[in-house]
Amino acid sequence: MAMKLSDKIRKVIHLGYYLFLKDFRYRYRQTFFGYFWAVLKPLLIGVPLILIGRQFDLGSDSKDVPYEIYSFAGIILFQIFWEIVMFPQWIMRRSRQFFKNVRVPYESVIFAGLCYSIFNTLIYIAVLAVIFLVCSVHIPISAAVAVLLIPVILLCGLSIGIFFAPVTLIYLDIRYALPLISTLMLWSVPLVYKSPASGILYHINRFNPLTYLLTVPRELIFGHTDTSLLFFAGSICFFLAFLYIGLKFYFRAMPFAVDQIL
Repeated sequence: MAMKLSDKIRKVIHLGYYLFLKDFRYRYRQTFFGYFWAVLKPLLIGVPLILIGRQFDLGSDSKDVPYEIYSFAGIILFQIFWEIVMFPQWIMRRSRQFFKNVRVPYESVIFAGLCYSIFNTLIYIAVLAVIFLVCSVHIPISAAVAVLLIPVILLCGLSIGIFFAPVTLIYLDIRYALPLISTLMLWSVPLVYKSPASGILYHINRFNPLTYLLTVPRELIFGHTDTSLLFFAGSICFFLAFLYIGLKFYFRAMPFAVDQIL
C-alpha cells in the first residue's frame, strides 16, 4: 500500500509539473519580452491603482511607511492569493483535450497551479525586495514571518479556486466572471485605501476574512506587530474549512466534468 501511495505521489508531481511547464512555455512562447512579463505583471497591476490612490488621497493606515510601498506590498499579497484562485481553472481549460484523451490524476492540476503560483510568488518577493532596497526602506525581522505565511495564503486562495476548476471545463461563465470577481475582492480589502470609520465599506472590511488574511502579513512586512492575530487565525480556519469542502466537491465533480468535454 505504501509503495502504491508513493507511486501515485510521484505520478501526481510528474504530471503536475508537466502541465505547469507545458502551459508556462505556451504562455510566453510568442511574446517579445518573454518571461520578463512575469516581472512586469505586478507593476502593471499595482502602479495604476497606487497612482489613483495618491491622486484621490486615499491614504493608508501606516504613518511611517510611504503610501506607494505600503499599498504595493498589499497588492502583491492580493496577487499571490488571487493567482492560486485562477491558475487551476486556467490550466484545466487549456489542457482540456489532454484530460479527455489521457487518464490524469486530478491532484496534478492542483499541483500544477501551485507550481505556477510559487514561481510567480518568488518573482513578486524579489520585486518587492528590490523596491525596498531602492527606496531605502528598512526590512524588519518580522518580514521573515510574513514570508513564512505565504503558503497559508496559497492554501486559502486554493480553497476558492478548487471550486472553479471543474466548472470551467463545462461552462465559460467562470472564465468571463473572474475579472469582475477579482476587482470586487480587491476593493473589498483596505489595501490601497484607508479603512473608513463607518458605513457599508467599513462593515465589508471588518467582516471580510480576506481583510485579515492579507493585511496582517503586510503589517508584519513593515514591522508592525500589533496586528489582529486572533482575527487572522479565524480567517485561516474559515478558508481551511472551505478548502475541505472544496476538495470534496472537486473530486466528485471532476469525473463528470471530464465526461462533458467535447
